[in-house]
Amino acid sequence: MEAIPETNHMKSLRAAIIGTGSFSTSHAAALAASPDITLAGACDIDPVRLAAFGKEWKCEEYATWEKLLEHESPDIVTIATPDETHARMIKDVASHTHAPRLIIVEKPLCMSEEELRDLEASIPTVKTMIVVEHSRRFNAGFMELRTLIESGELGTFTGGLWHYYAGWFHVGVHAVDTLRMLLGELQCVSAKKQSVDRYEQDPLLRAELKSVQFPEAEIILEGIPEHPYKIFEAELRFSKGRIRIQWENIAIDRAEQDTYAPALFQSETKKAEPIEKALSRLYSISAALLSKNDTKLLDIAGFAEARGTMDILFEAKRLASL
Repeated sequence: MEAIPETNHMKSLRAAIIGTGSFSTSHAAALAASPDITLAGACDIDPVRLAAFGKEWKCEEYATWEKLLEHESPDIVTIATPDETHARMIKDVASHTHAPRLIIVEKPLCMSEEELRDLEASIPTVKTMIVVEHSRRFNAGFMELRTLIESGELGTFTGGLWHYYAGWFHVGVHAVDTLRMLLGELQCVSAKKQSVDRYEQDPLLRAELKSVQFPEAEIILEGIPEHPYKIFEAELRFSKGRIRIQWENIAIDRAEQDTYAPALFQSETKKAEPIEKALSRLYSISAALLSKNDTKLLDIAGFAEARGTMDILFEAKRLASL
């Protein structure tokens, strides 16, 4: 697949962040490093947290998102509020008189099928473009993995296992979306509730997926309690090798040739990019979208792609009778 382009010098754009919790700092750092985008303002319902954020990142502070939009008229708004508020915030911001040209929302896109269908109906009526921040789609390390898989060097995909924690929608969404990025379209075959971890309304599921391209391969996603380890790791098996992922650590094992028995050897290890680097790439191609009408960003992580991931999560929820 064609590499994501970096942008050159373009007219400065204005960005704003709604929600100044812990992950907002990664967005602010990426924006601070951008030659094309200025972080103009932020808002939060917690005045102490907002004040600390504004002081650190030298941006204007607003008690409400409405005042933020009215005073700053940003080109880009990043929504980094709690999961259950994402769908409502997207609708409200996109329908505002001073709506931005682009909304970047943290995963997950929404938390219910009703919210998803409501967004499907409302988004075509507004001019704002929607992108969901699934960071691995902008991470060079995972982009290289996709290229490796597509090359056929590791052979045919034969199966995989991915452990996650916290909740099916809060963290499991990362595993589902990354698998879609690496393997193409997926379908949920079965699912069952395992336990409640961090969120009562977002339990851990054990889900079986299958790849449309490799229908004989079984893919298991299994929730593991968050404590004491925060396990987020995957093993993807192929006929000529294996990929192992543990957070940003990636190991590639290849089958030895001309041995008396099948064997794998660890041929390559690497670290994927830190989140700030992936977010910098996201904002770089956001600038290309707004300044040059380069629509690659929408193909990579636009609403249609996010909807495909959410459809799998909701199908698993139905199959688990939740």
